[in-house]
Amino acid sequence: MALIETTNLVVNLASRPIEPSWIIEGNPVAQSCVLSQSADGLASTIVWECSEGKFNWSYDFDETILILEGSIVLENETMPPTRYGPGDVVFFRHGAHARWHVEGRVRKLAFCRRPSPTC
Repeated sequence: MALIETTNLVVNLASRPIEPSWIIEGNPVAQSCVLSQSADGLASTIVWECSEGKFNWSYDFDETILILEGSIVLENETMPPTRYGPGDVVFFRHGAHARWHVEGRVRKLAFCRRPSPTC
């Protein structure tokens, strides 16, 4: 692995369907591309986009997102519906649950980190 890697956000995205049981409304179509990954495989940077719809999401890793285009409304049992758009940053801790409402289309840059395995 190179010590420094570069890439661009103009990439070919692959289909990454949302878990069907999580979909609440609509037919959201998700796509993504891994831009980089750590040597131990526990951290990655991903560009992800999704069409309109409402769905639940459960996080089995830490994820920080930067909204690049479009907007979403997020909510959960402790957070009222809140709209986020370009330039907004949201951090989801491992174990978080959120209801997503993608308004039209959203494109995000995601920084994901899986918890270190314990012995």
